[in-house]
Amino acid sequence: WRVRRLVESGLLSRRCARPLTASPVYSLTEVAALMLAAHSPVLDSPNEKEGLTTAHLTHSLELSELHLSLARQGVHKSWESEVTIRARNELTNSGYVKDYDAVVTVCVAGRLVTFALEYERTPKKSKDYFRIRRLLEEEIAVPRFMYVALEPKLANFILECFAGTKAVLLVGLAEDFNRPFAEIR
Repeated sequence: WRVRRLVESGLLSRRCARPLTASPVYSLTEVAALMLAAHSPVLDSPNEKEGLTTAHLTHSLELSELHLSLARQGVHKSWESEVTIRARNELTNSGYVKDYDAVVTVCVAGRLVTFALEYERTPKKSKDYFRIRRLLEEEIAVPRFMYVALEPKLANFILECFAGTKAVLLVGLAEDFNRPFAEIR
């Protein structure tokens, strides 16, 4: 009933996201975004204007699916979202070198493992990955990184761009998140 009230008041919009999901997807309207931005300047970023595109929606839904997969497996301990990371980076002196898609902590074989997660649906340019590689090698706030790619060719391209990096980097496929996390190699 709360969500229905927010839709009726014009603060949320309800959209059909088929074939991605049979469930409706709710998003903030411009009015709600302005209200939130007044309380959190980091949400009023000019870089987020593309947030309403189909590609961004798909990225967010698939990233959420990775999060839910870890929760269903019972290994999920914490998930720091991109919005939280961006706020930390912009509003504190203890941020990360990059606005990651998430910083995740899982429990595998009784051991807590924390990593920065990047979900790649489409490739960036090589020069962008080389710039990111330099940033990851400077990171001190998170010890390891995981790129999750949508398909094998993209995963191989990322591996090529990061070849020889000093950073602890794992590259996997989104479909692997359907397997037990401890088995992902």
